[in-house]
Amino acid sequence: MVVESSNDALSDKSSGANENSLRKKVGMLVRVTRRMINYCARVWLSSRKTDAFFFQELKLSFQKELENEQLPEFSRILMRLNVSVLSPRIHNVIIPRSTYKVLPNDTVEMRMRGGSVQLQGFYRAVYRTIREGELAANLSSFAINLKFKISTTFAGKLLLENVVCDAEVRVVDVQLVPKLHDLVDEGLRTAFDEHTSVSHIINRAFCICAIFLQYKDIMEHLLIDTTISYGISLMEDYFDFPLVGTPTISKMNTTSLHPLVVCSLSSDFHDVPYLQKLPEDKSKMVYIYITEFVLNSFLKKLDTFGNTALLLSAVPEFDGLLQLNCSENLECMGDFLQDAEPYQFDSGTMLLKMRSPAVATLRDGFMLLDLNLKVTVSYVQDGVDVNVLEFDWLLTVRINNAFLNEHLVSKVLFF
Repeated sequence: MVVESSNDALSDKSSGANENSLRKKVGMLVRVTRRMINYCARVWLSSRKTDAFFFQELKLSFQKELENEQLPEFSRILMRLNVSVLSPRIHNVIIPRSTYKVLPNDTVEMRMRGGSVQLQGFYRAVYRTIREGELAANLSSFAINLKFKISTTFAGKLLLENVVCDAEVRVVDVQLVPKLHDLVDEGLRTAFDEHTSVSHIINRAFCICAIFLQYKDIMEHLLIDTTISYGISLMEDYFDFPLVGTPTISKMNTTSLHPLVVCSLSSDFHDVPYLQKLPEDKSKMVYIYITEFVLNSFLKKLDTFGNTALLLSAVPEFDGLLQLNCSENLECMGDFLQDAEPYQFDSGTMLLKMRSPAVATLRDGFMLLDLNLKVTVSYVQDGVDVNVLEFDWLLTVRINNAFLNEHLVSKVLFF
């Protein structure tokens, strides 16, 4: 994740031109690098159970879409036999290996080689008598060239359009049970090659009307508005998707997704759709560029979930400070209270609450987080909590790149 600041990215409230209206809505940009795309392709092709859950589910959905495809029935006259292929259906799909190339006009060309499709059905052969049986066919060694344009709808959803597929099946194997004749098998191989339109099947599978992107955070209530607010940018080494990025609240129970990201703080966030590519972009998988406005919007939404409180007395250093019997080498609350005897020993608690939402300021290489806090110290007296000290605390926390990256890497979850 790359965090970039822009104090005025969303501050322009004038009506302005339509392009400026779009630009001011860009609060976040997701950059997917070639390494991430190659990783997705590798997981897509793999069948190991240890692979990422999200991509395995996507792969299974794609395979199920193909496996539900029922192919047209057909007949052939072979060796005087009127052979009919009945109810042919796709039974199993092995996804071919793929590579991609970025073309002008936001167009991507994919080349897929290998893979296989297994078909199952029935046959009926008629000549004086009727013979029936089961049919199995295996279509393999695909050569598929798929071209599509990545664009967006008026509602800001991702759209794949102008899908064109040119496909060739290089190996077709047909088996009949019970077997008729080798020449019948050969004739059916030719018929399958003619009547089984792989291009048509692939086109149907890839003709997605709209893809709705929605990131669910670990709190299962806070959603990020992933409406695409500006034209996407497709490059050889990365794809850029500018998003509105503002957080919203939802009551839906959702499953968390955790992308593999890296974080870097910078203030060179001027023209979102045309960000200068960072030198290390090739080595990471996903970058998330975010404006200061969106980050503070997130903190404000976070504050609406309820009172944010931290029990500082659970920290050993603070627990020692709350002791009533102080040692000679360490000061504690017992030194400051006028009369500590009424309070129960080891009952001290220190509670920290947010008085207002945190405010973040992004700088080159670090972030300043301003916190408006209220601290309450209490003890138990006669079975009741009694507040003995309350004060306000204005705290500024500096978070730099190294600290953020260290904690992000340790929190990354693999599916």
